Amino acid sequence: MTHQLTFLNDQPVVAPAKCSRLGSFAKQVVMLYLLLDKSGSMAGPKITQLNYVMGELPAILLNRLQTTLAGLTVQVQVISFTHTATAAFPEPISLEQWHHAPLVADGGTSFIAPFDELDSQLRSLRNMTLAPCIILASDGHSHDCPQTALRRLLANPRAKHGVRSAVAIGNDADRATLTQFLSEGQPLREADNPEDIADAIVKATMASIQQSITPATRLTAPGLPATGGASLPSIIAGGLSPQDVQALRDAGIDPGELRESA
Repeated sequence: MTHQLTFLNDQPVVAPAKCSRLGSFAKQVVMLYLLLDKSGSMAGPKITQLNYVMGELPAILLNRLQTTLAGLTVQVQVISFTHTATAAFPEPISLEQWHHAPLVADGGTSFIAPFDELDSQLRSLRNMTLAPCIILASDGHSHDCPQTALRRLLANPRAKHGVRSAVAIGNDADRATLTQFLSEGQPLREADNPEDIADAIVKATMASIQQSITPATRLTAPGLPATGGASLPSIIAGGLSPQDVQALRDAGIDPGELRESA
């Protein structure tokens, strides 16, 4: 059975999806976050090709979605970064609205800046029924501590349980750092020359969307009792408060389905 990820009080809850098969996704929305490195180490062919890919990506994704995931809506936010981070839009927008503004490479690299901006963006969303897709495109060379930045980001349950992919740009990319960013099951995609960047980013994005609509059903969440590896539905089914039950119903989820799916 296809499942979707719902957040109840910012904790992940697995519930049966309303669609019965891939290709039928009316009212399903995937949030796509693109974290784009525009630091000085990206100057030259790297940033030129990255800009080209971003300019073409909306049309590519719309075409792929039309042919394989009809009805699914993708909303996108672009966060570009050097030692600071900038969100391209006040809030995520549709693929149809997205027009890429070319990036200029300059300055140092900080992972804390884009991760903090992403954390803020994720927390600002009231409703999120599918795991967010997060794509990091970078050469991985950071002037701060990437491990500290990542720990801060993963304190946010939506980031922790999101689908995190990375594209290592350049043959000098810090692959070890970028690999740490990946969520389980996501490979590091490498682009050793500018021509590979397009292919890697498109594949990373489509793979993330595919995983988002069929996330793993065996999840754990902070604050819930350990049950020796039992699935999350079986953990919460017997102990929901009346408020939790109502919150699930408001989200269109029958609490009884959680028991049935355990």
